[in-house]
Amino acid sequence: MSARAVNDEIRSLPLERIRRSISTPREAHDPEALERLAHWIRRRGVLHPILVREIAGGEYEVVAGERRFLAARLAGLEQIECRIRTYPDPSAVDEPLGDVLALEDALIENLVREGLTKLEESEAMLELVCLHLGETREFILERLGAMHGRAVKCKMPVNQTRDDDTILEVFAALNLIGWRSFYTHRAPLLRLPDEVKRLLLEQRVSYAAATRLARLESPERDRVIARVRDGELRGAKLNLELDKYLKSTKPASSSRLARLHKTLPLQLEKPGVQTKLAALERELGLS
Repeated sequence: MSARAVNDEIRSLPLERIRRSISTPREAHDPEALERLAHWIRRRGVLHPILVREIAGGEYEVVAGERRFLAARLAGLEQIECRIRTYPDPSAVDEPLGDVLALEDALIENLVREGLTKLEESEAMLELVCLHLGETREFILERLGAMHGRAVKCKMPVNQTRDDDTILEVFAALNLIGWRSFYTHRAPLLRLPDEVKRLLLEQRVSYAAATRLARLESPERDRVIARVRDGELRGAKLNLELDKYLKSTKPASSSRLARLHKTLPLQLEKPGVQTKLAALERELGLS
């Protein structure tokens, strides 16, 4: 992930020659938000060029700025201003390829300008590490687990293989989240069942509820998911239903909230603590 020279060309391209990225970090776009953006594009145009790369047949693929691209198409534009970037492949310098570098740009663009959910961000970061190593998701998560185990024991170096070195390099270069925090807090999200991930992306459940929902056996989980989709379960009511199945007296988020109230009585006026309390109360459906 070393620095590279960038020689971009900026010019307008017909929308019909531009394709959505097959590796975009974002799973879905809010239709209402897209329509609002399209409204402003009709009035003011696209204020910032989208980033694209050339692909086969004289067409282009969106690297960053997919929301602007979709909204421009929705607004009825025929052309859009683009920043055309050539991504060199070390094995074929003249080819406009470079999935790894293109994904890096897509990830950073979305994080800075549009914001990804934790799940989308985690999926994109894992995919980026996979591309750098040429390995599967399962292999990367296994290596992270081994590295984490060694770090906890503190009896041997964290990085023992060349793959471990590359993993450390990717996380250091991204400078978004440490590899240990990624493994501890983000890997569980990546292991969620697909139907639970969809609920998360649709913002029907909180991250805490999704983690607890994934612990249910299939028949019970399917029933709870159906009731969530029907709008019957949400917030505190969903947590109570999960308590019933998991034989727990309090959901994890309730316990965290209680600990904050008990152990930080003198610090509750601090903005950071109030932010955490507010987030937990939203998660529990109390606000």
